[in-house]
Amino acid sequence: VLTVRGRTENKRTVVVRAETSGKIAARPVERGSRVAAGDLLCRINLDARDASRTQAAEALNQARIDFDGTIRLKRQGLVADTAVASAKARLAAAEADVERAELEIRRTAIRAPFSGIVEDVNAELGDYVSPGAPCVTLVDLDPMLLVGAVAERDVSDLHVGKPVTGRLIDGRRVTGSLTFEEHGVQVHQR
Repeated sequence: VLTVRGRTENKRTVVVRAETSGKIAARPVERGSRVAAGDLLCRINLDARDASRTQAAEALNQARIDFDGTIRLKRQGLVADTAVASAKARLAAAEADVERAELEIRRTAIRAPFSGIVEDVNAELGDYVSPGAPCVTLVDLDPMLLVGAVAERDVSDLHVGKPVTGRLIDGRRVTGSLTFEEHGVQVHQR
């Protein structure tokens, strides 16, 4: 049995950032809020994005009509293969424009990449953010890690994956398995 003094530590801390620019229209979480993976952390105003999506959808509709018409004319022998290829290229470009517009709208919703607790809020309502600007700092508390340093003479007695027991400051005992990290040995609580 090897006794090690240590501390608890969260598994990861992530600053969740904006992928597009605009004003923060909503931030339904506060410091200390528990969130599930996929929960909304910040919402950026749509501004002209909705109009861009509508315009792209209408251009796609027109491109489909043009392509279908070109195919009918090709069957009748009235247009060359180059006209079909050109119509097909315009259709593909219109489909890509719709996808880009949809992606830009999805990026206005900044969501939690994992379940955790909001450690800090970095954007307020009305703040203008650009790509890469922080929305919130999210902490992953599952699993919590027990981290301790082991003397060099004892390292050879440790084996990754072996069961370990930890006693918390409130007296509770937790069990987990041993892992090795750069900054020490960690116990992943089960």
